[in-house]
Amino acid sequence: MKSLVFLLLVYVPFSFATAVFEFKDVTVVSNQPSEYEARKELEQKAVRQVIRKQIRTIAGKNVYKEKNDVINKKILSKTKNIVTSVVEKNVTYAIPTSTGQYDINISQKTLLNLMRKNGFFASLSKKSVVLPLVAVEDKVNFKNYFWWGGDNPFFTKVGKPLIRSLHRQLYKQLKLTGGQVLMPIQKRLVNAVDSEQKFLNLKSADHIKLAEKFGADTVLLGKIIIQKDSQQQNTYVLRYDIQALDMQSFKITGFVKKDYVSLPGSFKASTYQVFKESKAEATTQLLASINESKNLGVVGAKTFLIKLKGDLKYKQYSQLKNDLKVNIGAVNSLTEKEFKPGSIVLELSSPSQIDNVAKKLSQSKFGSLKVEVSKDSDQSIVLDVK
Repeated sequence: MKSLVFLLLVYVPFSFATAVFEFKDVTVVSNQPSEYEARKELEQKAVRQVIRKQIRTIAGKNVYKEKNDVINKKILSKTKNIVTSVVEKNVTYAIPTSTGQYDINISQKTLLNLMRKNGFFASLSKKSVVLPLVAVEDKVNFKNYFWWGGDNPFFTKVGKPLIRSLHRQLYKQLKLTGGQVLMPIQKRLVNAVDSEQKFLNLKSADHIKLAEKFGADTVLLGKIIIQKDSQQQNTYVLRYDIQALDMQSFKITGFVKKDYVSLPGSFKASTYQVFKESKAEATTQLLASINESKNLGVVGAKTFLIKLKGDLKYKQYSQLKNDLKVNIGAVNSLTEKEFKPGSIVLELSSPSQIDNVAKKLSQSKFGSLKVEVSKDSDQSIVLDVK
């Protein structure tokens, strides 16, 4: 288990193409009379099934129903662009019913962009006012930038252009849905910030005061972090680590945490290049995450513990955690809380009742692993993995 903890802490940068939604053991049936047509229909059904499932998870039940025609015409017609891999695990041809089982990966970036372009996030933040309190942490030059600190000669020079562009990207995307993003740099909102709040690390009380001052019901917190890539010289990693905080419930309603690697070049050129290519995807994922949380009822979300017992290898643990998210469905967050030899404790935030979560998991499959599910309290579920 020690090697497991070490692997989880190792920093591994990744590029755009690695971000996928994974689906294991997708089972479908076909009534086609010929084997060729049956195989063709089985794969098509499996692909469409997972795409629809993921759209419903992100957009919510109501938007999913409203957009059924759009899904058929605008999204399912693009399956070749959305799907990154289909692995046929088992196909049985028979008359009248053939069955097929597949492992399928679909591109996060492609699906989210198609949903955004076709108005799936129109329900997001209608009448909502968003205040971005996002900073740039430049680990290459050991400097920061945050707009509420005003103009400072010691700020990183790439910070202000990046944050200004981030604000514009958010404004552009939310304008289509009726939401509003405040433009702090353009509007010189720093002039209205009190002197005791012109510091990088703000407290919860500061977030509340600034939100009230500017009439915001959602605040974006976090950083865009820039650092050298440890794998290749003259390349840089840009990390988005941003959360959305609902000011009424004071709960996290969305987030994006993702790394992008630049092309080789100078610090300034590479930073601008990777930011330009990543900002639309990162902000789309952030807004989609907020939308998903609203549809799943994050304000009424409950927190439970899921205790994994068993000597899991890293790959097994990684797949099991993904299976948990897919099988539970209504997941706001699932994070590691504690590691011990033979035991991992995860914290689950979900609008579902713990009894419903336990029932779903007891009826679910976890690949080749045998999992026994039980409740050991009103706040925790135990998964005995063999």
